Amino acid sequence: MIEPSRPGTPVWHWNRSKNEPTINPSILVRGTIPITDDEADRIMAGETIIPDSFVCHSFVADGEIRFLGDCTHDLAGKTVPLEPM
Repeated sequence: MIEPSRPGTPVWHWNRSKNEPTINPSILVRGTIPITDDEADRIMAGETIIPDSFVCHSFVADGEIRFLGDCTHDLAGKTVPLEPM
């Protein structure tokens, strides 16, 4: 188990398995897709570019990554095995 660094922060749990790890709670990543060189040039020319956002929300359980349905990428709703360590 990884202890929180500050009071009130979530506690991460790991089953200590390197072959079939389980980590809780879920992992949620939100951000924006990097702009292209063309978009950067257009911004420098004065155009407004709004980067596309992304979400990756998953659980690691029994050695698999389970991507939840709110993901904005092609693995949404799918489960894939982790690579061996």
